[in-house]
Order: sequence, then structure tokens, then C-alpha cells
Amino acid sequence: MKVFGGLLADNLSKFVEDPKWKAVIVLAYSYLHPVEKLISKNKNLLLKIKEKFACQTWAAFLKGEKSEATGEKSVEFMKSAKLVRIGKEKILPKEGCRNILITSALPYVNNVPHLGNIIGCVLSADVAARYNRQMGHNVLYISGTDEYGTATENKAQKEGVTCQQICDKYHKIHKDIYEWFDCDFDLFGRTTTPKHEVITQDIFKDIWENKKYFEKITDQQFCTACDRFLADRFVFGKCHYAACGAEGAKGDQCDACGQLIEAT
Repeated sequence: MKVFGGLLADNLSKFVEDPKWKAVIVLAYSYLHPVEKLISKNKNLLLKIKEKFACQTWAAFLKGEKSEATGEKSVEFMKSAKLVRIGKEKILPKEGCRNILITSALPYVNNVPHLGNIIGCVLSADVAARYNRQMGHNVLYISGTDEYGTATENKAQKEGVTCQQICDKYHKIHKDIYEWFDCDFDLFGRTTTPKHEVITQDIFKDIWENKKYFEKITDQQFCTACDRFLADRFVFGKCHYAACGAEGAKGDQCDACGQLIEAT
């Protein structure tokens, strides 16, 4: 904090008289203010900024409080402001340029995303994309909702609707939340689009025709009540690892000990 404060204060003096840097100076001062004692050599500069803008804290800046000296707001601030790139164009590889493809983990459409989901993949990828754009690289940042798998089927059964209805509902929820957080995707799509189907089938066809696979026999649980084989997510029981033995383990993994399971 001491080093950060010192570096910031040393570079503020050249901007104090420039109106264009008003908001930056106020924001910088909000960081410096709590550590004034650690950077006493810049005390006079801090007092000069404080006197000029009459804004002692970041909270005061956000509230748009008026300066006691001038009776005017120290800075205009729009709480609803959004960071939006203007004039997005189709992004294709460019010769002589560093081309970067960034994808974040595709969220399942079976829940409302929480901060852990956003910070863990979407936001971190967004930061990487913004940084590389600022560095002048040709960046394509894509993500979308993963709408296949047992998780979707399980959620649809719980809510008493079709899988398609679940996908439509939660895709919109995810998209709206990420937009609220200003995540700047070049494309936020869905795995159920016709384009995805064609690409997936082409990959499978290549694997099948060129025998890039191996055969293996596995056991799978069967429900006599509903007359069908059950995916792992529909099977629950006791973890068969002696050191754990937790109840409620899923058919593919025990959340208590983290071990992978093959249900028997």
C-alpha cells in the first residue's frame, strides 16, 4: 500500500491543473486518503488536491456532493453508466497480428449464476479479453450456455417443464446477469443452435469413420419403475470408499470426499 500510494502521488502533480483528469484525481485521492500517514512526503500535494476538489472520500464522490468552496458538484457521476464498445464488427483472423481466442467455461442452464460462477470463469476471461484488446491484439471472446446433459434433464423434471423450456429460461437469466456485470462478449451463444449441431456431428463423423475410438463395456443402473437406464446424476447412495462412507453420494462422484465413483 505504501509503495502504491507513493507512486500514485508522485505522478498526480502533473495532472492537478488539468480538468480532463478531474475524476481520475478524485478517484486517486480516495485511495491515498486512508494512507496519508504512510506517504507524508506528499502531504502538501494531497492537501492541494483536497482543497481544489473538496472531495475527501470515494463515498462523497459517488454521492456527487457539492464543494464547500464553489457550491458546485466536484464531478458528475452516472450510476447507470455502462462500458460498451462502439461499432463491434465481425472478428476474423488477421495476418501480421496476434490473434487470440478466449473462451470461458460454459455454464449449465440449471441454475441462476452466483458470484463464484462469475468471478471463477466469466469475469476473469473478460478481464483477459479487455487487456489484450488494449494491447492492440485481435481478440475474439466467446462463451454461452451449455444446454445438453443430465443437469438440464434433472432441472426440467424438478420444475415440471420440458428441457427446451429450461434452456430458454436459464439462457436468458445467464445472459442478462452477465450483461448487468458488463461482461463484454463478442458472442454469447447456446450449444443447442443448428450451427453447433452441424459442427458436433462433423466431429463425431470424423471420429467414427477414422476409428479414433475404443470400445468398452460398462455397467449402468436400471430403474424397473420407470423402465429406463439411469444417468449418474439420477443415482444416489453411500460412498463406497472406506475412509468416507458418506450418504448421498452421486453415481459418478462423492461431494464429501471428492472421489470419483462407478456406481454398483
